[in-house]
Amino acid sequence: MDEDTAKEVEDLQNTLKDLVTRKRKREATLEHENEQLKDEDQKLRTTIEQLESDYRTTKEMLRPLRQRLTSSAQKCTQAYMELTEIKRRNDELDTDNKRLKNERAEQTLLVDFLEHCKEISEEGATKQTEAMNAHAEENRLLAVKNQGLQNEVDKLQQYKVASKKAVSNSREKLRLAIDAEFNRLVSYHIKSLEVM
Repeated sequence: MDEDTAKEVEDLQNTLKDLVTRKRKREATLEHENEQLKDEDQKLRTTIEQLESDYRTTKEMLRPLRQRLTSSAQKCTQAYMELTEIKRRNDELDTDNKRLKNERAEQTLLVDFLEHCKEISEEGATKQTEAMNAHAEENRLLAVKNQGLQNEVDKLQQYKVASKKAVSNSREKLRLAIDAEFNRLVSYHIKSLEVM
């Protein structure tokens, strides 16, 4: 082998060695990058799993809160319906009270009319006695009925006062219940956020 050929072979061998060395370095670099990508992928998977777990935990924590809010809304609706019913009954009592007052006024006019009739019906002793007895009985019955009406008016007035007091108490209890529930829910939510 001449000198030029030997030099060319040596150059080729050196080039081949250089290529093999660079290939190995490249493979090592790729292997290192691959390991880094695997580590990053594992970290991402772990992060995703943690986020999914946090989401499930948060969802479970919010479930009773939603239930309590729904229950509070139902209680508020029920209390409003009760207050509306009490107001309706109070309106009915006012109407009945006015009706009873009108009936009393009519009864008073009738009693006055009967008294007047008694005064002008003195034409005969027998007729006068019969008329007076009849008027006295009617007056007695009217007095009994009038007393009954008065008692009913008094009862209605007492019920009206009691109803107004019940409405006031119900409103105060409702306000306190709503405030307490709201404060409890806010406290629970704050504690939940602190835990998170």
